[in-house]
Amino acid sequence: MSRIIGVRDLYFAKLTKDDNIGATWSTPERVPSLVNLSISDTVESSNFYSDDTVEQSFSKTSSKEVTIELGYMTTELEALVTGKTYEDGILIQGADDTPPEIAIMFRSPKSKGGFRYTCLYKGTLARTESEYATQEDTVESSTVTLTGTFIPLSYNNKMGCVADSDTVFTDDEGGTKAQALKAKLGAWFTRVPLEGAE
Repeated sequence: MSRIIGVRDLYFAKLTKDDNIGATWSTPERVPSLVNLSISDTVESSNFYSDDTVEQSFSKTSSKEVTIELGYMTTELEALVTGKTYEDGILIQGADDTPPEIAIMFRSPKSKGGFRYTCLYKGTLARTESEYATQEDTVESSTVTLTGTFIPLSYNNKMGCVADSDTVFTDDEGGTKAQALKAKLGAWFTRVPLEGAE
């Protein structure tokens, strides 16, 4: 079995449309210096009771909580992600700044070769803390942490997708499924991978 052994190639794409007709994004932009990325599901559970016992139990993923750690972030990128204003090299924060909804895409190398590709379609990120420290005897670097919540699209209620480049199709006569997957993964960072998107 091949295991995930890292994370790289983070991209953001601004969500420009999400309604019952379709969803669209801007061209994805690469985010440098990815250090760590974690995703945890928010699961809502409910039980249905009858005859004084639990008859059925239901669980549903309502959202995903995302934490991204970067080695650094330019002021221009911070403006894109947080909704702050960037003018002539200066980042300006206002009380009414609203972070735009974005998609995130990245890939993770696997221990036996290949990659796992991941995309979340719709969410917002915020930089809630900045830390600065004076230099002492040893040099310590600080990182940038972004946190946010990703939710399903209004268009089709989909939250994201995952694909493995080393997937083997047992029923793939002529290799058409493998070729189609290879083409989709080759374009993963040029446009948000959503079936039926405009």
